[in-house]
Amino acid sequence: MWKRYVAACLLLILANGCGSGGINKADMQSTQESAEKAIELEKVGKYAEALPLIDVAIIKGGLNPDQLSEAYLLRARCHCAQGSLDLAEADLASAERGSPNPASWHFSRAILFAKQNKLAESKSELAKAQRIDSKLKMPN
Repeated sequence: MWKRYVAACLLLILANGCGSGGINKADMQSTQESAEKAIELEKVGKYAEALPLIDVAIIKGGLNPDQLSEAYLLRARCHCAQGSLDLAEADLASAERGSPNPASWHFSRAILFAKQNKLAESKSELAKAQRIDSKLKMPN
């Protein structure tokens, strides 16, 4: 599965050009819209539909560093929901290198740990996230 995922990402990069010197305004707007739609789909549990949209937003460019980190966290949560825990871990590592929202980062780690049956770690990460944003609740 991860091989197909990597191949799809490479195709997107090739299709959109690599190192072309920036992104035009229309592409930036499209990227923003893809990211926003992916966020809405995650909220209603449509993870499989959110993944390709967030992939496009990450690969195409046009997100500022904070938005890019949030996109990686969103993709990590979607991968968790789909059972692709290795991909989720990779996205969490990418988000950590950026400047993510700490609540969102801890929350995403809590979800991953829960999927990995690391319940003590999950509970600890959720507590850290909820100290920052008390509205965060684990998905069903």
